[in-house]
Amino acid sequence: MIGLFETTLALAMLADTATAAPATPAAPPAAKQICKRFAVTGSLAVTKKVCHTKAEWDLLAEQARNDTAEMQRSRGYRAE
Repeated sequence: MIGLFETTLALAMLADTATAAPATPAAPPAAKQICKRFAVTGSLAVTKKVCHTKAEWDLLAEQARNDTAEMQRSRGYRAE
């Protein structure tokens, strides 16, 4: 004969496995929004929040590097 404790324990284990939500995959890192704060030019206290995905931040950084390199080439600057 099964005791009350064993029955309760078995029912609790069944309920726990039945109500467990299936694991949902996390959003890929490239799709996750990353927000950064930048100081507004001319203000000591105001900041602006800018949000992009990692891929977009990488693209913006690459464009900034390319623009800097182009400006340096056009002015005759040579990095040594």
